Amino acid sequence: ELTSLKTALSLDNLQAGEAHSMTAADWYRQTCYFTPEEELDDPDHPDRQAMDKCLFLSERALSNETPQAFTFEMTRIAKAFSLTYTEAMERVAETAEPFYQRALKSTRSKLGTNQVSSDMLDRARNTLGVSEATAVDMHVACFNEHVRELLGLLTGESPN
Repeated sequence: ELTSLKTALSLDNLQAGEAHSMTAADWYRQTCYFTPEEELDDPDHPDRQAMDKCLFLSERALSNETPQAFTFEMTRIAKAFSLTYTEAMERVAETAEPFYQRALKSTRSKLGTNQVSSDMLDRARNTLGVSEATAVDMHVACFNEHVRELLGLLTGESPN
């Protein structure tokens, strides 16, 4: 949606990056009036979740930039939230992975129906910005969980 709006408003990449940075700075300034920074460190706090969602949406909207421009824009947004670039990108990954996990769960539930394919998972992974290495790890865990269920083992239960 953000890409479509950017196109409709005829914004270039620099203008879109500026808009994301200004939004982040305004949100953080207003939120810190009522939410102590310690609470923003709690991943379960609603304001922290909103911050992480903003980081995720910004990362997705800027993902077509050159690597240098992407790093520049995401660093500006991270700074607006009093985060480093690395911290911001870790939060983006932590936000995207649960969405991809849901796609994997849906895949398992639709096995044998011809409603899912590896291409569909690739599109979901790319749309969410989940790295290939992370996806492989998640695929192995998903397969492991499915095998354990077929064997009647609960998650974390030893086969002994």
